[in-house]
Amino acid sequence: MQERKPAKSNLAEAEKLVSAARRAVNDGLAGKVAETVKLNEQLTYGIAENRHAINRAQRWYDTSERAFGAAEGPESTYLLQTREKLERPILRTFQKHPGNQLPEAQLMIQARDNLRRSLDNTVRSVESMWLTQQSLIENAREKSGAADADSSAVRLRRRKANHRWVVSAPQLARVDTL
Repeated sequence: MQERKPAKSNLAEAEKLVSAARRAVNDGLAGKVAETVKLNEQLTYGIAENRHAINRAQRWYDTSERAFGAAEGPESTYLLQTREKLERPILRTFQKHPGNQLPEAQLMIQARDNLRRSLDNTVRSVESMWLTQQSLIENAREKSGAADADSSAVRLRRRKANHRWVVSAPQLARVDTL
């Protein structure tokens, strides 16, 4: 009878350790799944923000490209609606005299060149954002797969777990007395 008590207490202690270890592993896996799902949600939000930035940059590029076309001037004389030109003979004669230089032509050329450089930079930025978008989508896909795999592991552990009722120590003492 005295030998049974230490064996029973050792058995109960071992069962407590096993259940605590199982609980720790299950809680760890559940925490990992929750963290992965949270990261996936953040990636999805990042994808949406990046897409918004791409659309905003593309809209700016389209507007600036139309402005660049307008700054270049008409494509033919048919499109001219006014007779004002900086190349008229009277303006050329007027500009030959010192102090009478009209800076509009030079300013328009500088503005057009600056706008062209800005458009080129925008194209590079949009391409970079598209590469980032593809990377974010791939990362979100991988996170989703990882969350599915971890959730499957949690479900498998729960399904394979021992669902028998464990007889507690007070109940064992009562069984011994019968």
